Order: sequence, then structure tokens, then C-alpha cells
Amino acid sequence: MSSTGRRMRRGAAVAAAALAVAGASGCGSADGGSGGGGGAGKRVRIAFFGLAAENAYTQFAYKGAQAEAKAKGAELSFFDGKFDGPTQIKQIQDAITSQRFDAFVVMPNDQPGVVPVAKQAIGQGISVTALQFPIGSDPKTARPQVEGLTASVVEDVVAGARISAEGINAMCRDRDPCKVALLYGSRKVTWDGAAKRPTILRTLTPNVKVVAEADGQFLQGPSEQAAADILQAHPDLDVLASPSGDQMALGGERALRAAGKRIGLGDRPRGAVAIIGYGAASSGVERVRRGSWYQTYALVPQTMARKAVDLAVAAVRGGGRKGVGIVQTEISPIGDNVTREVLREHPSFRAEWEG
Repeated sequence: MSSTGRRMRRGAAVAAAALAVAGASGCGSADGGSGGGGGAGKRVRIAFFGLAAENAYTQFAYKGAQAEAKAKGAELSFFDGKFDGPTQIKQIQDAITSQRFDAFVVMPNDQPGVVPVAKQAIGQGISVTALQFPIGSDPKTARPQVEGLTASVVEDVVAGARISAEGINAMCRDRDPCKVALLYGSRKVTWDGAAKRPTILRTLTPNVKVVAEADGQFLQGPSEQAAADILQAHPDLDVLASPSGDQMALGGERALRAAGKRIGLGDRPRGAVAIIGYGAASSGVERVRRGSWYQTYALVPQTMARKAVDLAVAAVRGGGRKGVGIVQTEISPIGDNVTREVLREHPSFRAEWEG
């Protein structure tokens, strides 16, 4: 294993441990009483419903939420959604019943499925903010879809998919056909299957041939295996792209190197494969900076989570407004995409998570 790989694994392990400790301490410190209420000095108790504790992106989003909660004098408790809609919905129901929280920040695993419990929480006077993905049937809008929702601080999944496809087109400009493999997190989740995939397929130019699609479960290991299987069937691959996260692109890169494949960009010789990432993890940004990957779509999980907590605290204390919709590019320090050219313009940019 490379030193970079060890750092990523070590960072993820530390972050996961922090989730467990912080979540436990948050639960233990919350006192009784019903949710809601106002007052500038109120100690706000927030339940943070993450996508999954083992997911690096979730870990670093929670790190940002912790920092903002500390700055605002709020208490934060973590709930592991395990990338499972029913699990997360039950956690939200239990948190409502417990009457221990003033606010919820939810990274929804089942965007439409969370709507009834979100409405229930709002009806109980609990502030509810959607983070990363909207709560509701439309995965493509930042506009709150539930009446009374405090805010949605979300990824622009359509723009991300379009920019990913445009990157593929750029790497395929001089190849016809250009053979492409797509590594998703999971096409079963709304944001991948219903929003990103159709956008990508519509945006690709006619010379691009998608020869394989697979799900890497938002993890490097399964993504490496999926990419290895793809290479067995399609050894003449031109582009490997992940429209879901740099974790999948990193797993794909490992499979390419294990198969003895060269990695390159637009002027690469036949047989070399271009890689396109997603999410601007530190490893992805590093690879774009040195020119081994073409791009990685810019996500800033800590900035987004801090904004979600800020809005939640303000709503509970009576100083905030409801129905706020924020797309991550509105608060991103680097815009919507990370390329070598963009990094030259923003030399001080540092990734907000490790994939």
C-alpha cells in the first residue's frame, strides 16, 4: 500500500472514531424537554443524520458540523444512516419521540421517503435542514419541498453530472468510438439513478460509447473490484469516470494500475486511460494538480455542513428565516469544478475531505 493510501485509511479511521465519540457524547449530554423554542442564548441540541458512518464524505461533513456547533454553543449528536432509507427514517422517528432535540440536520438516504418524518418533526416544533441532497421527490432542486423546512444546503447534482459528462467528452474528442466506463456510488439512490445518470447520458457526444456501468457502494474496495471486472471485459477502455465520488475513481485507478494500464489525459496514446473524478477529495485534487486525472467536480462538505448548522441554530434561536435554498456552488471557495487551470487560479485551495 502506498503512503497516500495509508494516510487516507488512517484519516478515515480517525474520522470514524470521532463520529462515534462525538455522537455518544452528544447523546449523553442532551437533557430532557421538548424540541423547539427560541432565545438568543438557548443551548441548541442538534441531531445530525448522516448518510453512513463508514463513508468518508459523511465523516468530513460531520467534522464541519461539529466545528460550527462548537462555535455556536450547540450540542451535536450523530446518527449512522448506513446508506439505508428505512434505517434513517426510524432513527428520525425515534429522535422525534425522544423529545431531546431542537433541530435536525439530515443527509437523506431516501429523499422522498424522509418527507413524512420531516413533516412530523416540523409539526413538533423541531427545525429541519436538508444537507447534501434535498428532502422531497425532486432530487434536482435546492428549493425546499416541505412546508416549514428551515433550509436545504445541497449539491447541484444536475450540474455535477453535466460537468462530468463534459469532461468525458473532452477526453474523447479525438476518439471514435471512445469507450467509457462509469462507476457510480449506487444507482438505487435517487441522486445517482434518477438525477445524475440520465443527465450524463443526454450530455455525452455521439462518439462516446458507454461500455460498462457499475456501482462501487461509495467505497474504494468495491469500486476496485468493479473496475477490474470491467477491464476483463473491456481491456481497450479509453475513459474511466465516476459521477458519484472520488472514492470510486480511486478504486478504479487501482484496478487500472494492477492491470498494467497507463493513465493519461487528452494527448495520451492508445491504450492509456483518462480518469475523471467527482467530489474534490484531497486525493482527487492532488491527482488533478499533478496532471494524472483530468478533473474532479468541486464539493465542499465541511463548508456546506457548517452552513446547515448555522441556519439550524439561527432558526431555533429565533433569528433565522425558513425556506432557504442554497446550492454548494454559492458558498464554494473554488466554484463548480477542479481542473489544473482552476487550481492555478486558486493555488491556496485545499480539499475539505479525504476519499
